Amino acid sequence: MKSRITSSNLPHADRDWQRLLLLAGLLVAFALRLFQLGAESLWYDETVSVALARQTIPALIAHTARDIHPPAYYILLHIWQWVATPTLAHGLEFLYAWPSLAAGLLIVALLYPLARRFHGAKTALLALWLAAINPFHLWYSQEVRMYTLGGALGLFCLWALLRYITENVGLALDPEQPLPQGASRSGFGAKRWLFSYVLSGALGLYTLYYFLFVLAALNLIGFIVFWRLRNIQLPQLRKVMRNWLGAQFFIGLLYAPWLPILWRQASDPPVPTWRTPWPTLTALAQSISESLSALLIGQRPPDASLWPWALITVVVIAAYIYTKKKIGTPALPHPLSPAERVTLAFSDSLLLYIFVPIVLIYLITLTITPLYHVRYLFTYAPPFMIILAQALASLRFGNGQRWLRLGATAGIILVSGWGLGEFWFNPRYRTDDHRTAVAQLAAQWRPGDLILVNAGWVYTALTTYWPTELIGAEGALPPPITALDRLTTHSAAADQPMTNNHPVIVVRTGSVDGAPSLGWGEPDSDFYAIPAAESMAALTQISATYRRIWHYRLYDTVSDPQGVIRAWLDAHAELLSDMPLPGRDYLRLQLYKPYTIQPADPAATANLHEFGAALRLQTTFTQPDVAAGTMLYLQTHWLALPDIPQLPAALSLSLRLYDGNGRLAAQQDAGPVPPTNHWQPGQVYAVPLALPVPVATIPGDYELALVVYDAQSGAPLPTPGAQAASGGVTLGHVRVKVATQLPELSEKLASFDYIDLIAAQLASPQLTPAAPMDVRLIWRPRPNAYRDTYLAVLALRNAQGAIIQSWSAPLGGWNYPSGQWPAGIPVQEWRQIVVEPNRPAGTYQVTLRVARSSDNQTVPAHEAWWLPNKMEVVIGQVMIEPR
Repeated sequence: MKSRITSSNLPHADRDWQRLLLLAGLLVAFALRLFQLGAESLWYDETVSVALARQTIPALIAHTARDIHPPAYYILLHIWQWVATPTLAHGLEFLYAWPSLAAGLLIVALLYPLARRFHGAKTALLALWLAAINPFHLWYSQEVRMYTLGGALGLFCLWALLRYITENVGLALDPEQPLPQGASRSGFGAKRWLFSYVLSGALGLYTLYYFLFVLAALNLIGFIVFWRLRNIQLPQLRKVMRNWLGAQFFIGLLYAPWLPILWRQASDPPVPTWRTPWPTLTALAQSISESLSALLIGQRPPDASLWPWALITVVVIAAYIYTKKKIGTPALPHPLSPAERVTLAFSDSLLLYIFVPIVLIYLITLTITPLYHVRYLFTYAPPFMIILAQALASLRFGNGQRWLRLGATAGIILVSGWGLGEFWFNPRYRTDDHRTAVAQLAAQWRPGDLILVNAGWVYTALTTYWPTELIGAEGALPPPITALDRLTTHSAAADQPMTNNHPVIVVRTGSVDGAPSLGWGEPDSDFYAIPAAESMAALTQISATYRRIWHYRLYDTVSDPQGVIRAWLDAHAELLSDMPLPGRDYLRLQLYKPYTIQPADPAATANLHEFGAALRLQTTFTQPDVAAGTMLYLQTHWLALPDIPQLPAALSLSLRLYDGNGRLAAQQDAGPVPPTNHWQPGQVYAVPLALPVPVATIPGDYELALVVYDAQSGAPLPTPGAQAASGGVTLGHVRVKVATQLPELSEKLASFDYIDLIAAQLASPQLTPAAPMDVRLIWRPRPNAYRDTYLAVLALRNAQGAIIQSWSAPLGGWNYPSGQWPAGIPVQEWRQIVVEPNRPAGTYQVTLRVARSSDNQTVPAHEAWWLPNKMEVVIGQVMIEPR
């Protein structure tokens, strides 16, 4: 065997460079895995991970018992989310991906000692760097799934097997050999590697069912190693073999509680058969090309040309095998050491580790049940980086072998860089944008709507992305999802008035005319069969109750290959909008209005208001009160006046809330669906509206106004009786109540006792004497036993710091003074300052001071722990214009 370069026989300077390159490779791997992490929406499988991680551990385990993956990764994600607390506003996609990133980085680190043991330090460093930039590794290091965890556990099992046999057999063959770090002549150090193997193997099985193929490969590797060492006259070898076989038993023992579930899922899959065997040899050849090319350049789009990359992969494997055979020839320059004899026994382990599982998956797919998907191959792919590195390091051709190696290595690096660019920036790789789809759905949902998820198991995208956290003082939330029903068992409730307490109901479809065994017939399974006739009957019942049906479409060609549900909707409802979302799987968000739902008869309703002699508002319903931080919903009916041949296309409706002083407190603009240019003269159209009421809105009575305007010019339509302030009409009065949910707010500007100043904003940097200017202040009271009413004193200071004018009023006003504020609920108030006409032009500071109303004593302002308290804070500068 050719002498290998290891860290032990390198000069000191070379060892330092090796350490630096090793550290640099790990840092590059970490940096590349951070780049673009969480930049896109989670795709369906990833939302399943999030949905399961959010459950309790018992519920999580129960759910995975009827799903396609075991629970270990989800439990890890559950624990991680408890530590990292990902939210929609703060790193949901980014933070949930960190366990995958960490496992992917561990894979890169584990490749180094494996490669060094087999092929030396130079090959090990090259393998590490190749793995750091490989697109296949990057892909799954940034995905919220279990594949990098399975890959890391598999590599650790291989490393533990190698260390266990080396320390038992290699050390026993050569008692004079120096002990590796952590090893023991008593065998305890070696047994700990066997214990590590057992633990990692069991965890791998609880992480991924396909980890069974890793264990199959490792057992084959172990058998071959023991067979090659059979001529060694060493009594300890039989003991090592017995212990190795015992380790397999203990893995099975640890996995025994899950074995019945594994068997049931393997023999009677509870999920739809969305993968099928290869129908032709061409399809089989395409999958083989996909598998081989993925090892080198990662996954490609379905219609990409793969055979050139697959051919290069075959050449790399052939070069590696050729190199191994040359190294293993009998003409050796020196006798083999015991450790080298054990390593030589492992000479085929890398190839076996990669290709035994892949061959088994192909054979089972061809003969028993479809298992193949390229994503499952990543668990076995990491050692290919060692094979690639050794093939490059051993490349020889004539006298220019060094330049040939450098050129080939540079070519692989460039190809990897190209693959990463494609992965990060090519739209064909983009994941389905569930985040945008659900945000649009939540914003446009109205009471009386039903959400139909088709295919039904995709509901996890809605539960992941439906807004449930109040963010900022302007935040307002729709009602939460209150029901996840099956289509054929959903009981449609009677029509309810539009209020913010109306439930958000999600109805899930099943596999139309699918196998009755789906989900094993359990009522809480995500996968189930529904007869086509029952599906249509359920849709008929739904269409008679709900005003609108949102159709959340993804993978529906799998769950409903004949298009029964799609055809029923097209025949029995009007398609109001159809929004395709970017992504690989053609996500669509559609809105239907059932033909059975008709608006009110215009003859039976009172005429309220006309807009521009084109529209007449027939009826409205307004809820009498609304909590801050929620949505105010409004159902309106409009008559397109018969004298108008066609309405303008770009009309929008603006719903607004004004306080007692005529100040705008909330506003929401939206165009009708369908747009007004599709309205027929003489017809009545139902238009549901929604107004987000900011969580910091001061409780009290507000005026609700409606403006109709041209969306292009912004000019309101002429309206008899329109108010000058809004250009629209008053629909009624609404009482805003105190928010019931605490929002997440930005960092405070200053604290005044127990009240924080969150934001202070001047309406303009310029001030005209005698003209009013608005000042926006947002406060937040912290929990405190003491309550008091405070005054906010705004002052105008000149360049010398002298107060030239001040304005004082209680925080929140006398109708809602600070002594009544509940803890944690923000309060937004507007102050109006008017500078006296005789003030000279110049630059002035606007300052804020807080004082007790009882004695006008100033409350010190605390801005930061390292700064002393102040009597007031500066909130901005203004320029007084010359008169």
